[in-house]
Amino acid sequence: MYTSHRIFNKDDPKEHFDFCNLPNCVFLSNRGICSKLDITNCIGEHCVFLRTENDLKQSNEICKKRLLSLDDEKQYAIAKKYYGGNMPWKGNNNRNE
Repeated sequence: MYTSHRIFNKDDPKEHFDFCNLPNCVFLSNRGICSKLDITNCIGEHCVFLRTENDLKQSNEICKKRLLSLDDEKQYAIAKKYYGGNMPWKGNNNRNE
């Protein structure tokens, strides 16, 4: 579950890739900085916000199923309030007004 991240050298920004002992997290930038938390260094495997691509896909599927289980009136209210009238969980990006 480890990945490679770009280490930037001030002299040559196109220098080789180095492997780091950083987790494969979707919130980790290629500079090793967490985009989810306001911290300078990655906490690593013990971080409660650690999410892989697979974890994120599973979470999105659960959210989609839950939204689809609601009645149309509630879905429309959620779409209007949070998604600008779109219902991406139904597979379309058209406004449903």
